[in-house]
Amino acid sequence: MEKRGAAIRARLVDAALDHVWDHGYGTSTIAAIAEHAGIPRGSVFYHFPTKDDIVVAAIEAYVAQAHQRRLEKLMSGDGGGQKALDRFRSYFRGRLEARRASSFRRGCLLGNLAGEIGGQGFPRIAQAVRRGLQVFEKDMLAFLEASSKRGQLAKGTNLKPLAATIVNGWEGALLQMKLQQSPAPLSNFVASFDGVFTGAR
Repeated sequence: MEKRGAAIRARLVDAALDHVWDHGYGTSTIAAIAEHAGIPRGSVFYHFPTKDDIVVAAIEAYVAQAHQRRLEKLMSGDGGGQKALDRFRSYFRGRLEARRASSFRRGCLLGNLAGEIGGQGFPRIAQAVRRGLQVFEKDMLAFLEASSKRGQLAKGTNLKPLAATIVNGWEGALLQMKLQQSPAPLSNFVASFDGVFTGAR
């Protein structure tokens, strides 16, 4: 019974993630998420008493997946001998290809929600989005620090502002991607950091 409950909860979180990512917070309802999951609406309330509960769980799942991906692609071991620039390019080009799979409709869930809710009075959602972006920034800072220790960043680079710039630049590029329905903004973003990385392992 416990395993079944965990499986139902996971299905609901996955369904909420997909639905909110595609349709936004405002038009996502408990009924729509339950239908998307193929689970009776009443079962949702057993696991998630409110809409915000399930949306926050979806955001946290999204952040955890992204964090794990960055650990594997940017920060695991020595990256198979790859230079920092190659790892940076590979990671973000991989994210570009993931967007291509959705015909450039899906940006970043966090960026989408930040743009939608703004200061409209959804504190739990806003807090979850802020936490997710902070995780992104911390991951990038850890990657930059490791790259700097290997001598693969330009001397004198201020790492913390650079990590923030990468996150902000990527989120902005994703918005342009959605607007233009084109990978060009993402490609330009990746290319703009070529001069930051230098040297060999």
